[in-house]
Amino acid sequence: MISRILLPISFLVVLLNPILAEAIKPSLGKPDLISTDKITYEWDFNAGGSMNTPAIGTDGSVLSFRDHKSNPTLYALHPDGKIKWKYDAADFDITNFQLDQNDNVYLYASAHRLRALDSSGHHLWSTNLPSLDWADIMVQTSHTIFCDTDKSTLIAINKTNGMIKWRLALDEAPAHPSIHMLATDTDHTYRLLHNNIIIAVDAAGKEKWRKIFNLNDDIRIYYQKDTLYTLVNKKLFAFTDDGKEKWHIDLNDKDFPVKIDYIRIDSNNIAYVICHLYKQGDFITAISAEGKKLWESEAFPTLGGITTVRVDEKAQQLIIVTDPATEIYGAMYAFNVKNGKKLWQSNTHYSVKNFISTQNRYIIHSGRSPRLVSVYDKNGNRLCLYFPLDIKWGVAADPETNRIYITTANGLASLGICQ
Repeated sequence: MISRILLPISFLVVLLNPILAEAIKPSLGKPDLISTDKITYEWDFNAGGSMNTPAIGTDGSVLSFRDHKSNPTLYALHPDGKIKWKYDAADFDITNFQLDQNDNVYLYASAHRLRALDSSGHHLWSTNLPSLDWADIMVQTSHTIFCDTDKSTLIAINKTNGMIKWRLALDEAPAHPSIHMLATDTDHTYRLLHNNIIIAVDAAGKEKWRKIFNLNDDIRIYYQKDTLYTLVNKKLFAFTDDGKEKWHIDLNDKDFPVKIDYIRIDSNNIAYVICHLYKQGDFITAISAEGKKLWESEAFPTLGGITTVRVDEKAQQLIIVTDPATEIYGAMYAFNVKNGKKLWQSNTHYSVKNFISTQNRYIIHSGRSPRLVSVYDKNGNRLCLYFPLDIKWGVAADPETNRIYITTANGLASLGICQ
């Protein structure tokens, strides 16, 4: 087994690697809290090979599969690392999987195959769809899986038995490579963007209405609480469930042109729009559910580009994470969602591969060498810095317990809980 040389266990690692020592300078003068008692594996599960990025079930189970051509296996582990169940899939070349809200598992394999397991790992059904890609599978509602099988046909599959419920043929030769779909269980209407056309579809697969935009328009759609938000170039529109316009607002009201980077909608239908202003950095504009501008933040630097935008409603803050640029640290910013004031900033040192928000922690997985896992409290203080040399594909964390899991060269390991 590859030995695990963890940075905090030996100060010699820092002494022998001046580049790393420079990279982990304390953020904003805060002490580097990386004491050895926090850097231990709770357990290390040996699967005989590397595993895919894990997923966390509603009961805290950790699921991942061993990517082994002769014997691919999906494992479900208890939080203590013991096997809950495993599914041997020698006849099924697993390449990815999803969990739904009931912990049912949907496996995708090459040759356009889809397979469903229940929460105990028992086989439910299998289906084979032509031209099916993993990126086209959308498990979004309680009863239905949606697949875009050939970039111009939407297929609805019954999650209970794998039977096709309906097909909806869309315009051929789309300008964009796939369907961008949003769904809601409130009125059983599914809204999708295809070839710069927004189409509303009912639960039976019948078209209710559509809106057609210019093929050259930059269109993005978001759905929240009976409102379809649609960004058309640099204007944000809000439409009702029956497709009628509620309001729109022009986001390009500066002396210099702006570029819309991200939009996030919270549960109160407040839209947070992150814009890039030429030579000045990025700023945030908050827009109310009625289409009125609530506040605008001061500009902040994002030279390496924004990797993550999250609305943390419990902590009442908007989190923005940026990648580092040449000789400049990246940063994690927190802004007050009520007034746009910057609450805190913590420097990040390497490119961000994954950002995880749990009940009271923010976790950043840096994807380039050296691979680091940094844990912060919700005031931006770094609590732990993990440096596992054998980390492979991904990192996951239980949102309730804050327990952190990583994939290793031989399987899966728990980093435990950063206190």
